[in-house]
Amino acid sequence: MLVAGKETYLSEIEDLIARDELVELEKALIKNTWYSASNDMDHFRRFWFENFKRRADFKPNYILPNIGSILRSIKNNDGFAIVPDFLAQESLQAGKIQLVWAGVKEVSNILYFATRKDLKYK
Repeated sequence: MLVAGKETYLSEIEDLIARDELVELEKALIKNTWYSASNDMDHFRRFWFENFKRRADFKPNYILPNIGSILRSIKNNDGFAIVPDFLAQESLQAGKIQLVWAGVKEVSNILYFATRKDLKYK
């Protein structure tokens, strides 16, 4: 989901989302400050590709170590970040950040866990 800091001006972005003008929305979003996590660039790329049907042609202004750092950084600033919904829920409910857009198509990240059965020491 696309989130923004409390100080981010969203009128133009919200208007473009309401009118479903994705080409203009992409141009408007690129002009802003962006935050991303070094370990989660794949989530960022997939969200962008699924919603705008092309790769993001810019790099985030700030690369932080993890999603928690992003949420702490944008809460009193302006700027945008793409973060998983389950990690942003607490900050959204507390009013620390703003939900801008969930996207045209929901992007999910499936994690698979496995264990070995042939371990010598259990």
